[in-house]
Amino acid sequence: MLYLPDPEASTEQAGFLGSCSEGSKGMIRFPKRRFRTEWPLVALLMGVYAILVSQPLEAQETPQIGLSSWYGQEACRWNPDPACPTASGASLYALEAQGVPYAASWNYPFGARLRVCRADQPGRCTEVVILDRGPAKRLGRLLDMNRRSFEALEDPRQGLLAVILSNR
Repeated sequence: MLYLPDPEASTEQAGFLGSCSEGSKGMIRFPKRRFRTEWPLVALLMGVYAILVSQPLEAQETPQIGLSSWYGQEACRWNPDPACPTASGASLYALEAQGVPYAASWNYPFGARLRVCRADQPGRCTEVVILDRGPAKRLGRLLDMNRRSFEALEDPRQGLLAVILSNR
């Protein structure tokens, strides 16, 4: 225990701080902090919270409506890695060469297959696989698709498209 003098007590009552014993008059008792035993628990709880918060949402049951854009190999000029890996580890160059309909989203787990439809023409749809993270959250977009998938719905020169996302 840590003992501090009681400000209300006189100096005779408080005595010398080093010679105090438990129960001395005029002293305020404060429990010692137990960082050694509490830190692992606090660190564990913070880690669990961080994992839960950072995990993308599981496959959504209800369709989501939002804006979509496209991206492709042009994004690799900002990636210092010559293979231009996506967040899932797959090379963007390889995905383009194989014709994989990939997309980037923060709201779905890697490997999730989504059906993407135009909001104004729900019959016009394409399917994509989530293999990357993005788009930048500050831009307010729900999904970034590869150019080929975006072309199936809209002319890429338009840049943005209102879409409806649902599980395949």
